[in-house]
Amino acid sequence: MSSPEIIPRSEVSRFLCFGNVRNSEDGKALTLSRMRPRLRHAGLPDEIQTAVPEICTRGILPEVGSSGRAWPKTRVIQKMKEPNRGIVEATNRAGVPALADEIDERLAGLQRSNAAELREVRREFSARLKGAAPHVVIELAMLLLEVPRFEYRFIGYELIHHHPSALAHLNAWQLEQLGHGIATWSAVDCFAVYLAGPAWRERRVPNSLIHGWAHSADRWWRRAALVSTVPLNSKAQGGKGETYRTLQVCRMLERDRDPMVAKALSWALRELAKRDPRAVREYVGSRKDVLPALVLREVTNKLSTGVKNPRAKK
Repeated sequence: MSSPEIIPRSEVSRFLCFGNVRNSEDGKALTLSRMRPRLRHAGLPDEIQTAVPEICTRGILPEVGSSGRAWPKTRVIQKMKEPNRGIVEATNRAGVPALADEIDERLAGLQRSNAAELREVRREFSARLKGAAPHVVIELAMLLLEVPRFEYRFIGYELIHHHPSALAHLNAWQLEQLGHGIATWSAVDCFAVYLAGPAWRERRVPNSLIHGWAHSADRWWRRAALVSTVPLNSKAQGGKGETYRTLQVCRMLERDRDPMVAKALSWALRELAKRDPRAVREYVGSRKDVLPALVLREVTNKLSTGVKNPRAKK
């Protein structure tokens, strides 16, 4: 294989990240459809791709013909719809950015960005990406995260989670990059339940990674550490019960009084209680003096009544 064209080092840090386009330095968020034209105006080469016609994802921009114009997006979409071509032909033509542009257009056309509509979009692209290489799906998710809106993060995380092999190929470094920017409970829980927890459960990432998050100064990463224990124990998410690893993280954060962290601690213990109620009962009984009141109340209710808030159930 011949070596790929090299992007000038002075331009890489400004515009590319894992082969994807960064927002401009002025801090204003650009829509995905505007990112690549912005690169061309900045003087980057119009065509950056490997010499071999494989699935290319690292910094690919639209293919340029003899006229100097980029391939129309409709041509990319048409290629995707042709039988026996699918995702491979599409990524050969315009790469991951073309797919991200399509997702961008679909999301912009939604009347309501509720979970049902977002999942409909995600299922469509999951079907098309079923035969794609894991790194294609991971880099697509990375590019979607360039837009600071939850629906893009949601789609990116679910694409990896539901791909046959993308989740199994995540490493610790990629996982932390996918978590970059989590700053709401919904973003954290989506990240931990769909990516971090399953990867940790299958021992794709080490315990030390999750423990490092538990000691973070950032409340959201501390919450992520606790919520990552949920897939270890949730039957619906493939968990089989991991008492030791769950309580390890819980002990690290049992004195944390941040509301977002305390609520996550309660969730982690309540989920473990479905698998190992005896261990949770013993832990709570021995740590009454240090656990937040909310945790004591909700976990005790769960152990005795099966729900965290019996009054709400009535």
